[in-house]
Amino acid sequence: MDGEQSPPRPTRKILLIAALIGVGAIGLWILLTRDPFPTRGSDRLNGAVAVKGWDAGALILADGRRQTLPGLKELPPATSVVLRLATRNGVEPQPDGRVIGLVPVYAKGGPDGWHPQFRVDLSRLLTYTGEGVVEKPLSDDARRCLAESPIVDDRGYEAQQFVVFQAWNDLIDQGRLKLQK
Repeated sequence: MDGEQSPPRPTRKILLIAALIGVGAIGLWILLTRDPFPTRGSDRLNGAVAVKGWDAGALILADGRRQTLPGLKELPPATSVVLRLATRNGVEPQPDGRVIGLVPVYAKGGPDGWHPQFRVDLSRLLTYTGEGVVEKPLSDDARRCLAESPIVDDRGYEAQQFVVFQAWNDLIDQGRLKLQK
């Protein structure tokens, strides 16, 4: 028993093999998805242009252009949480003149961490939340559907109210709700 040696422990080999398998799996994931950090359901802007700020008449884009929002004759003051949140990731001007932004949405009582972001038409968002001054009077039906006191704070738009805003948008897009008189 004195001269016998115990067999070598294979822990280093096992750890090395496990590490190689882990790195290989991560590499395969990136190769297949081309995205090491999936967005977990958030929308994205295509060709977003950064927004430096806004005044009563238009958004002021980082490239110096002024972008008006169709249907609105006046934007909210610079203290608007709604417009700040919707433009912080830039905006996506559309060929038809609409301007798209991203709004984070959170569940009341949910975690304070990550919140998915959804594409929104900024003119409609400001109309619905009562923060923009519309050019033409709204139809009676559209006005009755407007949010009286939407919950939009630094976290984003409260989820249940955002669903109602999306339904309002869908009704307008489907022609079932006339936006203006």
